[in-house]
Amino acid sequence: MDVSVLIISYNEEKYIAQALESVINQETKYSYEIVVADDCSTDNTSNIIMEYASKYPDKIRPILRPQNVGPFHNGNQAMGLLTGKYYMYLEGDDYWLPGKIEKQINFMERHPEIGMCYGQVFSENERTGVLSPQKTGYYSTTFKDILEHNPANTCTQCGRLNLYKRYCEEINPLKYGWLMQDYPLVLWHAKYSKLYAFDDAFAVYRIREGSLSHPDKLEKNLAFTKSTMDIQKFFTSDEDDIEKIERIYHNSVAENYWIFGDMKGFRECYKSCLKKYPLRRLDKLKYVLSFFPFFGSIIKVYVRTRSFKM
Repeated sequence: MDVSVLIISYNEEKYIAQALESVINQETKYSYEIVVADDCSTDNTSNIIMEYASKYPDKIRPILRPQNVGPFHNGNQAMGLLTGKYYMYLEGDDYWLPGKIEKQINFMERHPEIGMCYGQVFSENERTGVLSPQKTGYYSTTFKDILEHNPANTCTQCGRLNLYKRYCEEINPLKYGWLMQDYPLVLWHAKYSKLYAFDDAFAVYRIREGSLSHPDKLEKNLAFTKSTMDIQKFFTSDEDDIEKIERIYHNSVAENYWIFGDMKGFRECYKSCLKKYPLRRLDKLKYVLSFFPFFGSIIKVYVRTRSFKM
């Protein structure tokens, strides 16, 4: 088997068929399997998966979990069942563009020194159905750059399965409680292997309110931000790196309070930040505005409409 495609899903009955079709319709000379791991969906997602598995029994291998284990454990456990030389990853609400498998595997076959490659995406707004006219993504491949942000959108990644197994043996990511599956894997590749970033767009990433990467609650956003810092600090012991990571984390926490309209939390956060880091000019203005009671309500309305308007 040349390629294993892992699709994870949970309550995505509106989108899972499009995700599956986008893989099935790939024109490629490479052999591939599709492993679909559904995390005990409560809607019709699992039934749709089984319909496709019956239609394409030689391509699709369904995994229907009897109880919900969360996206991180669902994805990591399913990765252990893959059999291909290469793996690709797709969440059940995103979909691929034509040519992804062929172009990425051609490249990886010609460049054995590359452990993982990834590309750009177009974004589609769940609420409006509008597709962004511009592709987005980062071209970073160095460890220092990736330590600040993850450039590799999950639905565009292509990696070598033997390196993934080595990563699991060395890191054992399941024991750390991280909220992201892909970011520590990308950091590991940046540190111990090589990365390549395509200029091509390989997928459409759907922006959904309440998803892991677009949380709709402050507590979920803060947990995601904290997990990001934990992952970053796990991969470096450099004091300058750690100081920068912690500064970015504190700024991100304050920004989370701000965008969710929690002005009291915002002020308390920046008071603690002042002990270590100077306030930027914009932060000082925000700090003053946070004392006006009506301002938090305005921010909540503005951010909610702007974040998903596209």
